Amino acid sequence: MIEQTDSLNRIFTKNKMDSVVEYQLAANSFMIRLKNNYKPTNVDMDFGGKVNEFKKLQRLFKKKHNHKTLSDEANVISNSIREEKQALYNLKMDIESGYGNKEKYDEFITFEQSKVTTIKVLLEQYLIRKKKDLPRFRKSLKELNDFMDKWEKENMPKKN
Repeated sequence: MIEQTDSLNRIFTKNKMDSVVEYQLAANSFMIRLKNNYKPTNVDMDFGGKVNEFKKLQRLFKKKHNHKTLSDEANVISNSIREEKQALYNLKMDIESGYGNKEKYDEFITFEQSKVTTIKVLLEQYLIRKKKDLPRFRKSLKELNDFMDKWEKENMPKKN
């Protein structure tokens, strides 16, 4: 189990997001730009649908209600791995030294194995969500910024 936990930690460390703040700033910047500059004479339904999809994707980084962000998920996984490594070390030391109720060792091992399995599931869900939604977020942000660039060029007063 210790090796399995170490393996999960390596996978998590390799795949942990490091630019959450950058994504939050990019999303907020776009939304401010949209609110300040986009004053159409008629509504572009396609663009409106893309903005709505983008707002949903913002939940990857922006907390709303009980929805967990990718950072929240990463923190849970990181803390769980750290706590489990300590629990496994303590259990190993107890078993090696013969400390505690020896009749319950199997029960303790089974309990810790279930916690490792739970961490594995959490990590798998995090990786799936990151792999699926992060590229969608990037693509959506680029499309919306490209649309705004074009719209501003065509509709905003020229600066001297």
